[in-house]
Amino acid sequence: MKSARSKKSKPMNELKFNLYCYTLGKEEIFHSLAKNFDTKIMMLKDRVTKLDAIGMGSKHFVTRDEFNS
Repeated sequence: MKSARSKKSKPMNELKFNLYCYTLGKEEIFHSLAKNFDTKIMMLKDRVTKLDAIGMGSKHFVTRDEFNS
């Protein structure tokens, strides 16, 4: 049986995917994905601030500046 990954596929640490959400409420799903894939979720600064304010902040939720550093 052949693997679903081709020989030309990128290593897992080089893969990138985008998820978009325009309303609050999906952060629990994003947090679970970030935790499972050991990565960060880049969000707008005001959303990160709002999440921190309501006690839903996470080390996985970062702003663009934090993501690129």
